Amino acid sequence: MYKTHTIHSATCDNCPATVWSKGGENPIPFLMRLSSTWKISFSEGTEVCPTCAKFLELRDEWKRDTAFMSSITDIVEHPAYQSIIAMGQVVVPLMLRELEKRPEMWFSALRSLTGANPGNIEDAGKIDVMARAWVRWGGDNGYL
Repeated sequence: MYKTHTIHSATCDNCPATVWSKGGENPIPFLMRLSSTWKISFSEGTEVCPTCAKFLELRDEWKRDTAFMSSITDIVEHPAYQSIIAMGQVVVPLMLRELEKRPEMWFSALRSLTGANPGNIEDAGKIDVMARAWVRWGGDNGYL
């Protein structure tokens, strides 16, 4: 019997939002041990991108651990957030897709990875406005 695992809400071109595993085991720890350039096929013919799996696991850890933090510095210095940045530009589209759905504090990581800062100084602190500016920038620059 196969059980469905939803591993993320932001899909990439390389993997869907759902994977299948026999017996209901969580496939993410196995996937994270593999090279980020591999795709894994499960018996239902579904392919999963390990890069997305790693990003989403780190994202979930970051969100969980920083949910009640008020310090922006503490939020962006969290080890999972820093690990996402260390993954490189490959995660920029994933962050931008996250911003399309729900504005969050991806701005520091996006600036670090792209060198861009599409927001206006007067919009600092306006998360919705900043998120829209980044999404527009991502579309204009081929990330979305």
